[in-house]
Amino acid sequence: MIKNAKKSIYKPSLSNMCITLYNRLKTQPRLKIDLSYEFQKTAYDDLSIYPKLKELREKARKVGEGRKLYQKMLETYVPLEELPVGEKPKILSVGCGISYEALVLSGHFGKKPGGADSSEVEFTGIDLDKESIESAIKDNVTLDFSTYEYIPKPNYQFFCMDARLVADITKEPFDVVVASHPEVWHNYLVWQGIFDSAYSVHKPGGLIISTTHLEEELDQLEDLLKNRYKIMVKERNIYPHDVSTDMLNPVFTHKYVLVGVKE
Repeated sequence: MIKNAKKSIYKPSLSNMCITLYNRLKTQPRLKIDLSYEFQKTAYDDLSIYPKLKELREKARKVGEGRKLYQKMLETYVPLEELPVGEKPKILSVGCGISYEALVLSGHFGKKPGGADSSEVEFTGIDLDKESIESAIKDNVTLDFSTYEYIPKPNYQFFCMDARLVADITKEPFDVVVASHPEVWHNYLVWQGIFDSAYSVHKPGGLIISTTHLEEELDQLEDLLKNRYKIMVKERNIYPHDVSTDMLNPVFTHKYVLVGVKE
């Protein structure tokens, strides 16, 4: 044994770290774009990019965890063997926010394994918040190999508008309507108008999927929908996503779930 020999410490090269991160972010293009931008403005030998890589990995982990749990929720409460939809289904998400669930919904209803999205599914998201819509557009892109640039996926579209006006942008009915965390507790009449509008462009026999933070909201949600939809599922979700920043005040998304069929 050689005394005073220095222990060899493996430090991955920046290129290896980049390749690893890109492989992990295959379903999260927005983070890829953020990373590409960092490399455009940062020299390869500039170590200032390492904290950014760590931040992006943490973002990827949180988004990936949320998508996996949402997929489990769909598999549990919206099994396609019992609640089928038509071929090439169209999905409408009202109050879609940044719409990280879009990819999972596409994969589930397009019957794609492993959470991959389906080119056979059309997804439309609507929200009043401009920044959320811009983020959703940036998230749902595909690589154009002729230019090596990311472009919007043709089967995803997002609108910054009042969801009560959804009938103004489409005449084709949707197979699935999604409402994640509708604020029925504080804006009951607004959401009554949104669900009325969504109902007018919803196919007979189509599915509605909605999640809430509180059980009381779930009851109000049922009250809004029960006269138009046959409620198939109304219960606490066993796969909520913990987004807490304070261990003493836990916060979960998609804590309660309701699934209905348009009669």
